[in-house]
Amino acid sequence: MTSGRWWTKFGAECVTSDYSRKNTFCRPSGYSPYRSTGFVRAHCSPYSAGMKSTVPRQFSTQRFHAGFTLVEAVVVVALVAVLTGLAAPSFTAQFQRYRVDSVREELLGSMNLAKSEAVRRGQTITIQKLAPGTSCATAGDWSCGWQVQDAGGTILQEFVAPPQTAVLKSGAQNSFTFNRYGFVDGGHNVLIYPASLSSTVASPSHTLLCFAVGSRVRTVRNAVPPCP
Repeated sequence: MTSGRWWTKFGAECVTSDYSRKNTFCRPSGYSPYRSTGFVRAHCSPYSAGMKSTVPRQFSTQRFHAGFTLVEAVVVVALVAVLTGLAAPSFTAQFQRYRVDSVREELLGSMNLAKSEAVRRGQTITIQKLAPGTSCATAGDWSCGWQVQDAGGTILQEFVAPPQTAVLKSGAQNSFTFNRYGFVDGGHNVLIYPASLSSTVASPSHTLLCFAVGSRVRTVRNAVPPCP
């Protein structure tokens, strides 16, 4: 039996290409399958093979779009609000630790620069805190940033600390110096923490830098002065 692909526009006779009736199509009796111009393809039920059909099967073009009801939308918005509220504190703490770590890395980088320049030039290099205007006017408050200066006062590097981050140096000191051997006088510590928190109560966002005699610096997390 020939292929079951046939084309029709008017009355059709259902035929199949095999005995399983899986490939069943419609064609007008005596119509050539090669003349398909202007006709549409019509499918018949496999169980109607051998029966006469006067109208080709029609396929609906209407589409049904599923959507959300108002109640479902309100429930979803409520769930998102609750989950956001639960996650907000953890995100806040993470951002605070990121800012503290950024300031710590900058200070350690400035210390490495001061040490190398002191050895290379054979002179003292000082790290001096910034105190623009009345900001950070309190002794030992390095929250505005600092400068690396040579013995003549020339600025080698300047760092402006980001807002919402506090930096406190022990002894209410506004500077510390590396000698020509690259050593810094010991006994210093620098506390870096979120400005919204207390400087006397340790938290995971508090970072304490402890200076040893020489040029070694130890980082202590979740701690406040004095150095342990």
